[in-house]
Amino acid sequence: MISSTFLTIVRCPIRHSALHMADSALIAEINVAIQAGKAQSLNGNPIRQNLDHGLINADRSLLYPIFNEIPTLVSDAAIDLVPYQKEPSASP
Repeated sequence: MISSTFLTIVRCPIRHSALHMADSALIAEINVAIQAGKAQSLNGNPIRQNLDHGLINADRSLLYPIFNEIPTLVSDAAIDLVPYQKEPSASP
């Protein structure tokens, strides 16, 4: 698992904001998309390996995948989280 000390140091390569661990529900949702062949990185390459974990930037727009406990902090490898954001439900 990623140490809390590491999280205080590391920054988003694109937005330069702090990163935090993604929750397991989001990782599961992205892994479903990976299995369906619908997940891709910012550079357009398909993601073929399930994520172990992920690091999310401060505005929750990008996720950096973690495979085999190693974070991939390369801007091209980031996953756009917009497709995974829930629309707020309308009030009646």
